[in-house]
Amino acid sequence: MNLRRATMLAGSLLLFGIGTAAMAGHDDASVMQTASNKTAFMKKAASDGKAEVKICQMALDQSDDPQLKQVAWQLMDDHTQANQQLQQIAQRENVTLPDQLMPEDQQKVQKLQGKNGKAFDKEWIHGNLVDHRKDIKLFSMAGKKLDDQPVRQFAQSTLPKLKTHLQLVEQLTQKNRGTAGR
Repeated sequence: MNLRRATMLAGSLLLFGIGTAAMAGHDDASVMQTASNKTAFMKKAASDGKAEVKICQMALDQSDDPQLKQVAWQLMDDHTQANQQLQQIAQRENVTLPDQLMPEDQQKVQKLQGKNGKAFDKEWIHGNLVDHRKDIKLFSMAGKKLDDQPVRQFAQSTLPKLKTHLQLVEQLTQKNRGTAGR
């Protein structure tokens, strides 16, 4: 009986590992596909940027942590500037950017709604860690893969700020180790 349970557990863990690896591979393929397509990249960057501004505004209202609010101000300012630059490029390139957040970005906002204080901070920090890592990968690939010069330059010039944002959020994680770690 114990051998049977151990075998079932090992099989389940193996399937979980294969599934997780497949999902990671799917994410990488999805990022690569988006980063290689000018319009897809611009739409994704626009939605991500708008979502970041929205969740930073939420941080100013819902967090009690002065350091987190300071980071939120900087991120909000940087993403607002990047959104404006992207909008100008989109107009020149005849690309229509989404007015609404993409479903994935809308879910990020919804996760934070109704949370305050430390519960909000924990979710906000975790979400920003995940999102900025994904964005760094996306912008890095777009900066290398896109043929369109203005959009490629936008990706390349935005990348250092995204890396700085990740460092700022990682510092918040260190400060709030017991609260923000996942």
